Amino acid sequence: MNFRAFFVIFITILLAELGDKTNLATFSFATHKEISKTSIFLAGTLAFMVASLIAIVAGEFLSNYVSHRVINIVSGALFVTIGVLMLISAIK
Repeated sequence: MNFRAFFVIFITILLAELGDKTNLATFSFATHKEISKTSIFLAGTLAFMVASLIAIVAGEFLSNYVSHRVINIVSGALFVTIGVLMLISAIK
């Protein structure tokens, strides 16, 4: 295992997830007194694992047809576009 890559991926995803919609939804569930915090943790972890699995399988499949560079450029452009659109909607 490449521990340097593991650490970079871990930190990148951790920082990207803090404060996003999924993190805020989990926070909201945690405010409910009647919902077990263990259930919230396990359900949220499982959901993120399944979403990650889908992303990994899709990325592996797509990499057979599209270069890593193109995938990075398109992903970055989509990320920036979504951010700008969210900012514009928040300002309105």
